[in-house]
Amino acid sequence: MTLLDNMTINGFSIIILVFIIVYYHINADRGTSTNKLFMIMLQFTVLMLVVDSMGRFDGSPATYHYFVNHLGNFLLFLFSPVIPSLWLIYVHCYIFPAKRISRFISTSLIIVNVTNVVMTIGTQFNGWFYTIDPVNHYSRGPLYPVSPAMTIFLLLAATGYIFFYRSRIERSHYIPFLLFPATPFAGLILQCLIYGYPFTLMGMVCSVLMITFFAQSIETNVDYLSGAYNRKRLESYLRKKITSSGRNHTFSAIMADVNGLKQINDTFGHTIGDEALVTISSLIRSLLRSNDFVARYGGDEFCIVLDTANEEMLKTVVDKINRQLANYNEMSLKPYQLGLSMGYAVYDPDSNMSAKEFYNTIDAMMYEDKKRHHLGTVTKK
Repeated sequence: MTLLDNMTINGFSIIILVFIIVYYHINADRGTSTNKLFMIMLQFTVLMLVVDSMGRFDGSPATYHYFVNHLGNFLLFLFSPVIPSLWLIYVHCYIFPAKRISRFISTSLIIVNVTNVVMTIGTQFNGWFYTIDPVNHYSRGPLYPVSPAMTIFLLLAATGYIFFYRSRIERSHYIPFLLFPATPFAGLILQCLIYGYPFTLMGMVCSVLMITFFAQSIETNVDYLSGAYNRKRLESYLRKKITSSGRNHTFSAIMADVNGLKQINDTFGHTIGDEALVTISSLIRSLLRSNDFVARYGGDEFCIVLDTANEEMLKTVVDKINRQLANYNEMSLKPYQLGLSMGYAVYDPDSNMSAKEFYNTIDAMMYEDKKRHHLGTVTKK
């Protein structure tokens, strides 16, 4: 591949990524850790594409090409583990938004990145990863495979992390997370076999684009406060479940209303009320399977859709949620108690109820539950 070909391909990729960066800078919520990490990944991918083009200035030793070629290859190898490192951190922050990075992840990142820095610097004297001869021609060194091996290790570590904690990942999010390392991994293999083509970075650009579409889907369908799906996504999901239901295959749903949220807002302020909603959402989602569905229907209402046609199993889930809330109230130092009034039912395909009619049915049951249990105060004494 000629220098012009390489710069054309990399330049086209940079233009696409810059458009994405500008879009996210204007529209995305930059306060979340995952969005911050994704933005850094985008920016680093642009940097790596620039550096990759710099590292293609072979030949013409008596010109500036010699300096640009040396600098480009040095930075290319120095920064090679950064994007997979950010991806591993991104995966952790998605699965455990409020939890510190585990010792396994931090240790892996330190070992890989420190080793890479030492070997890249050592390459300038010993030619471990590559050499550039006096006439400015690049050649791979005897330890070149160590560099892609470190990237592969980080990608596999992230994939293993995703697989191990798959029960904490929404089913619709699981496949994009697993597919992210596929194209960079394939690119690494091709780059090891065929010299002169930036297969790894092209694969990384494909993966970044995939995560961009995935993140955009989350932005459109997820309630920004609670992290649960929003009402728009709920309505389309319910319609789909009803359409696919039959005598031998149906589903159930729970309508839940947060008890005393107005009192919490009036007593402690809306910031504390929002905190209570986030806690409720987190507690509910922690109890459910990855293929179950949780949405925030309105201000203080949540709807849970379960892949079960068994009324006893449905009641068991409701009891489990109530026990979890009771345990939280007992252990929490918050000045309020959390509780839910719930209505629930298994959808009967023979009833031909629409999504709205089914919602109204469980909503009415939820209000009956609220009447049966006199709520009283939600503040702790």
